[in-house]
Amino acid sequence: MLKIIECPVCFDYMVPPIYQCCGGHSICGECKSQVQQCPTCEKPFGETQNFAVESFTTFLTYPCKNSERGCDFLSPAKEIRHHEKLCIFGCYECPTSAYTHCKWFGLNQDIWQHCREQHADNVMENPVISLPFDMEEDLDTEDDDCFILKFRKNIFILHWEYREQSIFRWSLQLVGPTEESKNYSFDLDIIDRSGRNQRIYIKSLCESFTHKDLAFQDNKTFIYLTLDQVKPLLNEVFCFKISVYENQ
Repeated sequence: MLKIIECPVCFDYMVPPIYQCCGGHSICGECKSQVQQCPTCEKPFGETQNFAVESFTTFLTYPCKNSERGCDFLSPAKEIRHHEKLCIFGCYECPTSAYTHCKWFGLNQDIWQHCREQHADNVMENPVISLPFDMEEDLDTEDDDCFILKFRKNIFILHWEYREQSIFRWSLQLVGPTEESKNYSFDLDIIDRSGRNQRIYIKSLCESFTHKDLAFQDNKTFIYLTLDQVKPLLNEVFCFKISVYENQ
């Protein structure tokens, strides 16, 4: 039955919006913007949606397009594309791309090796990160970066930034299926470099993978500390430890 809603261009199963050419043949919304004529009858596409086919899709259960690679996820039409964007069996852009402008695109299982080979400075081989921080020179200097870490078989990206309001922010995101991010949390442990034996320790949930520009839009999805809070622990180097664990 799903064969009926197969797009004639990309051969994926169509989900709304579904458009049709002047001859009545359907095409998915993404492919419509890439072709001028219907591949079946060569007639042009208008802006007419095929509401009959769209209505039909509400009764179907869709397999993930990565099913041949091993994904067994099934869902209604309205949810399948959201899953496919971050399916563990699908292809991903390099998670560091917003910081490094890397153009790599490949399977999730290959991300770790790619980052180790091409972005070694961004890979957390151990849980402690040490960043130079001069209290006199760096106070008014904005900075941001990302770090890639692995917990069991899962890849995570840590977004970190320091802004001129003297605020540090951290957001840990799962580079994988959105629905699985809620299964993980992380600890942020600010390491005392002053010799005073002090500690700042915070727990937070992991989030689903987003672009760096979205990582700090909602203050419920990240940890933040002011410079005044961490200043007593600094000594020309800002050190913190990240630990990931699975929620019980």
